[in-house]
Amino acid sequence: MSPSHTVQPPTPVVPPLPALFDQLGQSYVLADRQGLVADVNATFLALTGYERAQVLGRSFYRLFVPPSERAAREQAHQDYVQRERLDDRLECAVLTRAGYVRLLRWQGGFARDAGGQVTGLWLAGQEIADRSGPPPALAGHDARTCRSSSTTPRTW
Repeated sequence: MSPSHTVQPPTPVVPPLPALFDQLGQSYVLADRQGLVADVNATFLALTGYERAQVLGRSFYRLFVPPSERAAREQAHQDYVQRERLDDRLECAVLTRAGYVRLLRWQGGFARDAGGQVTGLWLAGQEIADRSGPPPALAGHDARTCRSSSTTPRTW
């Protein structure tokens, strides 16, 4: 090999996050600073019964959070974005299009622009419980279904 020829290291091939989490069988959601859905993967759509066009640009909290938990989880979202810190693990109820509740264990991080500013947060999660009772079972459903692994309840 001549000295004038330099070998370039191979560029790693990493699939985009939604596809990667689909391969792992995990749901993925990206929400902007206001909690509007910016991206989801096929696994999350299959779990919730929605199509992609039905969720993009809509409030995650209005679509997927039981009404009794909505205000607390919207506030938690704002707190996470403001302090730029997420809890290590979250367990939160997700409301499906049919009105059923599924419990997922989430992990996540922050989406950032080129300047390093937080533009939103992403979560990837695995279903840990199917609470497929009829929709009236939502009565009395509260924030106890959304907690972190610490002793302090945390929501998303």
